[in-house]
Amino acid sequence: MISPIPMPDFPVQIIRKLNHAGFEAYAVGGCVRDVLLGKMPLDWDITTSALPQEVCRVFSDYRVIETGIRHGTVTVVLNRQAAEITTYRVDGGYADSRHPDNVTFTPSLIEDLKRRDFTVNAMVWHPDTGITDQVGGIDDLNNRVLRCVGDPDRRFSEDALRILRALRFSSVYDLKLELSTDAALRRCREGLKHISAERIQSELFRLICGDHADRVLTDYPEVFAVILPETEDDINVKGITFTVNALQKAPPILPCRLAILLGRCPDQAETVLRRLKADNETIATVTALLQASALPLSPDSIILTHALHNLGEERLRLLLAVKQAESPNQTDWEAINKALNRLLQGNPCYSTAQLQIGGKELLSLGFRGPAVGKGLNELLQQVMDGKIPNDAAILQEVAATLPKE
Repeated sequence: MISPIPMPDFPVQIIRKLNHAGFEAYAVGGCVRDVLLGKMPLDWDITTSALPQEVCRVFSDYRVIETGIRHGTVTVVLNRQAAEITTYRVDGGYADSRHPDNVTFTPSLIEDLKRRDFTVNAMVWHPDTGITDQVGGIDDLNNRVLRCVGDPDRRFSEDALRILRALRFSSVYDLKLELSTDAALRRCREGLKHISAERIQSELFRLICGDHADRVLTDYPEVFAVILPETEDDINVKGITFTVNALQKAPPILPCRLAILLGRCPDQAETVLRRLKADNETIATVTALLQASALPLSPDSIILTHALHNLGEERLRLLLAVKQAESPNQTDWEAINKALNRLLQGNPCYSTAQLQIGGKELLSLGFRGPAVGKGLNELLQQVMDGKIPNDAAILQEVAATLPKE
């Protein structure tokens, strides 16, 4: 069931250095979970009995960033890798439903583990003793179960973002929520209204790119109605089956999946993405895909050349992926993809930059002002329509017949 990979040297170096200074230290949380799942972690978290100032002293010869020193966390950069090192602690209340109002440092590893969100994230590892699991995380990971540590209502009330984190873990790691965790998550969902858009976005975007996003969207419509109120009617009634089926067929590329998720409310897509603080490139790509959804597409080279002109190659390929995911007839879209590949092998002309003449040549023919751009666009249209070849001499002849003012 669990196929762990060897722990790399980086966390071992951090742990050993703290141990040699007289402190306890363990890798903890998601990095341990990922190693147990056979995945190389992207982030490393270390929990230690050392106080923040003591951690800074131990690593005084390295770059130390006081990331969240008030809550006991500092970041240490070693050999171009970073680890967040946090002192064993007990959290106080969570007035903002996100951050503890205060923390109390504790000498007890067990007390530190009790404050964590889910059992699969509350295991620690040491190079000498291996995994320490006080909360049943290994059994839950083997059984593909996601369970809160302690009282689930308290965990979700402390930090409502854990609701989306739970659904993201379910989507990405194929974990089913344990019954009391599931019920508490639904009860506490309104707490998501107090979470910043940036944090909602980070979890939501990773969630919808998970291998099991279809199941999560289907099982928790009331949660998504809180964070995506613009799509509430669609999620709860008419669109969910169509949306999740298409979502699961699409490649796990964010603009593709967002275009499918927001495809039944395209007029509001940009508003939703801006509210979620998505980056400009993602917003532009998703809105372009939705606007182009009505484009006629076929294996015809002229139609594909015009589509390349409107979208560019990258966005056209994303659009084809969306269309293929949404279509019951896969053969048609496979034929279009093959036709596009053949077309691109021939270096088609679909932008004015690819024309064999440019503005300089039109100026020499007497074109002035806006007529230069209009002339180039007219030449491009004729080339894309197959009326004339992209040949400099022929383009000059045709240009000579066009309006120059």
